[in-house]
Amino acid sequence: MKRVVIVVIVVIILGLFGVGVGLRLRALKRAIEVTEVERKVPVEIEVVRLSTISKTIKLVGLVRGEKEVQVLPHVAGKLLANKVKEGDYVRKGDVIALVDRDVVGMKFEPSPVKSPINGIVGRVYLDPRTPVAPAQPPLFQGTPIALIVDIDKVRVAINIPEPYSGKVEEGTPCRVTCDVYPDTVFNGKIQRVARVLDPITHTQYAEVLVDNDRHLLKPGMFAEVELLIEHHDSTIVVPRDAVLGIGDNRYVYIVHDGKAVRRAVRVGLETREHVEILDGLSVGDSLITTGAAVVHEGTEVKVVTHQEVK
Repeated sequence: MKRVVIVVIVVIILGLFGVGVGLRLRALKRAIEVTEVERKVPVEIEVVRLSTISKTIKLVGLVRGEKEVQVLPHVAGKLLANKVKEGDYVRKGDVIALVDRDVVGMKFEPSPVKSPINGIVGRVYLDPRTPVAPAQPPLFQGTPIALIVDIDKVRVAINIPEPYSGKVEEGTPCRVTCDVYPDTVFNGKIQRVARVLDPITHTQYAEVLVDNDRHLLKPGMFAEVELLIEHHDSTIVVPRDAVLGIGDNRYVYIVHDGKAVRRAVRVGLETREHVEILDGLSVGDSLITTGAAVVHEGTEVKVVTHQEVK
């Protein structure tokens, strides 16, 4: 009887030992599996597709009226009276000042000074009784009495850096903004482009014509012009952070069969956020966008979402 009890106890002990070993083996297996998973580098991917990319530059320029005229008298004498003040709207032919010929021994009717264009009086230069005279080219340019500006449209004068001079032509669209109206975008286009570059600054003079129906832009203001340099449609465009390397040695990583695969690429247009890929990627490739800097050829990766990365 004792022998039977001993045998039963031994069997129970061996059974418990076997169960414990089994549990430990299964736990060890799970730990190994977890470790293997943890060895995989988490990355985010983006499926490569066709898109568009535009290259723009921003330049600061000075606002001028589309038409700006310095109004001169037709006769010499003294300014008798100003008939307008700054900010007044005048039409072509309106009298803006009177000039007294002031010839000794002779009496004349006051000579009217008329606006040659429709526009706004930008400046009134002189006080009454100031001597004035008409232009006498080439020695004397005359005495300006007032400045008349047409600001239904305005011009913004810019200087284009030499590397971009060949990419700008008349009609090129522009976006214009200014600090005074930070939330307002004015649409414009290149109206005039110089055919030569300044030999000192190596820049090309150009003028942007901007619609200004509300007269928000005023001559003398500074404005920022965003100029379209180049635009490509139906091309592969990827996030800038996904492209590694410098110069002609540029490359990316894609995911294939759970591993990182390095691809040499040739780039085209580049902006602050995107890069055009001319060669080295195909539509449908799984491009590593986050984590590209910490993998290498053959690294096992785990594709995660942006939320999982956080």
